[in-house]
Amino acid sequence: MDDILIVSDSSLAHSTLETALRNAHFPAGLIALLGVLAMFGAASYLARQYQFVLLAIDADFRKRYGNAITEMSAIIRNYSSHTSLYLLFEDDYETSFSSWLPHPKRIFQKIANQEKLEQAVQEIIRLESGN
Repeated sequence: MDDILIVSDSSLAHSTLETALRNAHFPAGLIALLGVLAMFGAASYLARQYQFVLLAIDADFRKRYGNAITEMSAIIRNYSSHTSLYLLFEDDYETSFSSWLPHPKRIFQKIANQEKLEQAVQEIIRLESGN
């Protein structure tokens, strides 16, 4: 299996997702971490390097990037045209993110709960392995 990219500004989301993936037998060396600002600067060629991308949206995302939601829609569309993209929302998604919803392979909500997060990771692994 190729590399996995986790995009989030939350160190907790990075570590929690990375741990869940390692618990699902993905070696730590296959998992890359990236902040949201770096995603803005990276062209879609970056997405081609990964089997799938997990974009974790924390509760403060809209406060930090509310003025860039439209630009982020284009980035999400580009990433999803090159690899499987999964959106993981810490809580329920807000309507301001509705333009993103047609592009990811799957959307998961309320992943702040450890059990929900582990279920999301298991579902992603199932979808990516074709089972």
